[in-house]
Amino acid sequence: QFKLLVNPLLPSNMSVYVFENDKLIHEECLADTHGFQKLYKIQRLNPRAKIEFLVKSDDGFSELIAVK
Repeated sequence: QFKLLVNPLLPSNMSVYVFENDKLIHEECLADTHGFQKLYKIQRLNPRAKIEFLVKSDDGFSELIAVK
């Protein structure tokens, strides 16, 4: 399980991408959000897999977070 918490300063359209070993496994878009907290449960996850979250906003924010 992975918890992602995002708190932008201003409401924004955001996209969240989840990668396992550089392969996109999940994508979602959030419209005009003030922030969010979400728990991701990734099934059949290889214990040695590299997991990364990419968070992007329409106003130019972009952050890649490696969690494993």
